[in-house]
Amino acid sequence: MALHAHARVCLRKLRGMTTNISRKLVPCGSQVFAIDAIPGLKLAWNKYARILICKDCHVGIPFEDLPVHAKRHGVVDLKEADVEALIDYLDQDLKVDTPVLFPNLPRGYNLQQPGEPVQGLFVRHGLTCDHDGFACINQQSMKDHCDAIHSDYVRRGWPVSTSKIFCQTLSSGKHAVYFGVRYRHQPSGSLAGYQDLTSDESERRSEEENQASAIPPEAAQANPSNRPPGDKTPKSKLQPSNEPADTRRFPAPSQPDAPVHKTTTSISLAKSTGILAHIESYTEKRINKHLAFVKLVTNRFQPAFQPLIQKWLENRTQKLGSLSLTLRRAVLSASTQIESCEVLDPLEGESSVAKYSTTLTQLLLFAGRCRKQHVVGNENLEQAAHAELVAIFLNTYRSARSPTEALFKSIDKLVIGFILFSNQFHRPQVQSPLEEFIALSFYKGSHDGYDSALKFVNTLTKIQYCIQIAMVFSFCTEASIFETYLKSKSLNPSQSQMKESLKKHRLRFFRPLHNNDFNSPFITLRDWKQLGLNALEEARK
Repeated sequence: MALHAHARVCLRKLRGMTTNISRKLVPCGSQVFAIDAIPGLKLAWNKYARILICKDCHVGIPFEDLPVHAKRHGVVDLKEADVEALIDYLDQDLKVDTPVLFPNLPRGYNLQQPGEPVQGLFVRHGLTCDHDGFACINQQSMKDHCDAIHSDYVRRGWPVSTSKIFCQTLSSGKHAVYFGVRYRHQPSGSLAGYQDLTSDESERRSEEENQASAIPPEAAQANPSNRPPGDKTPKSKLQPSNEPADTRRFPAPSQPDAPVHKTTTSISLAKSTGILAHIESYTEKRINKHLAFVKLVTNRFQPAFQPLIQKWLENRTQKLGSLSLTLRRAVLSASTQIESCEVLDPLEGESSVAKYSTTLTQLLLFAGRCRKQHVVGNENLEQAAHAELVAIFLNTYRSARSPTEALFKSIDKLVIGFILFSNQFHRPQVQSPLEEFIALSFYKGSHDGYDSALKFVNTLTKIQYCIQIAMVFSFCTEASIFETYLKSKSLNPSQSQMKESLKKHRLRFFRPLHNNDFNSPFITLRDWKQLGLNALEEARK
């Protein structure tokens, strides 16, 4: 009888899992402001999710997909240069933090504690995993998730470990990543008015986004650069005809958040990261001499090695899509218990690959050619052998050589070698060439001071991505070797023993990426990036 009662409960819960309720539109509010930059497209920026939104389709648009999306709306002549100009307009004029990669989740999102919905996008009914917060909109996806991730302890069927939830996705298509949100049904009338950001809607925005509302209509008509975000006056071109030819490509920003002086924000960030203490522990003369030497080495050798590193990164990004999603999630996970909902995605566009490979080339040159000039006083001796390997590589290989898979595997090992050792807890923050490279990239010398927090975060993002993609391919190589070794043993292990051994090997291999007790330099990069993001957020308040 107890078994039948349990079966009835499971069937009743399974019957209630159907997610056939129509989607609802989350109305705009303080998260969103309009961007009147490209004629024919109704665009807005959501500062909570850090994405560009189409106000007609109500979907997030990656910058690289903007020309294709514009073509669907009849704007056929949008070029890559126009997209770059839009990004510059957001970064420099509006002081918007445009992420390097299109995000799958809002910033600071916690899988175990769903947050507020993203305004301007649809919300729909979905399912969430009670163990790790994974969200989806159909039963088969949840069943596949539980079978693949929780098969060891979800023994009574996936419905027992599943709950209903409201969910959203920042992107569209088959690769959409869903996340749970806190949401209550609203009257249908209040959900249909997100075609334009009207003046009534603007009055509900936060005060700092509404400073442009005080501009008189006469002034806005006389000078298009003073147009507030809600002004729907049509513009025939990106460059207004009544403006001088040498003015900006897009209309001037309508007074966004009051900018904080870069020096104040940068110095505060330098203090919180420990970089300021590291720089001030040495004489100004020594630091400036070292910066000049690094610049000399970079200018001399970068043209010879950057093409090779770019070919390596192109090869890895092209092959990344063929690897399992579980592996690509593991490299982004915060711990062995909490799996990331995001996956490591390939870079989009040749320009991104070129930028990332350039930064990695500079790091390799810094570690291999400038190692005798390092100013690190607490250098971790565990990584001395790695510095020698980098130097040997730079002395042996040139970009003119035909790249092979064996060469790419060697680069994989060199890149992950920056984090395969532990920093000492009782010593100062900067203990390795990797950390020193980031610190000196942030510090521009006694005359220029510290760089912006945005550039600091971008540098960290590029290095993190290169390390993560190298970890993925190094693991594939090491796991194949380890599996061959296990099969060659005279014990002839069973399939379950083989699986358990490979699992332990995987956990041990990815330990430098997220294990705080191991305390690799990658943990420093992760903490520095969070401090940089916090500084950018504080600067907008």
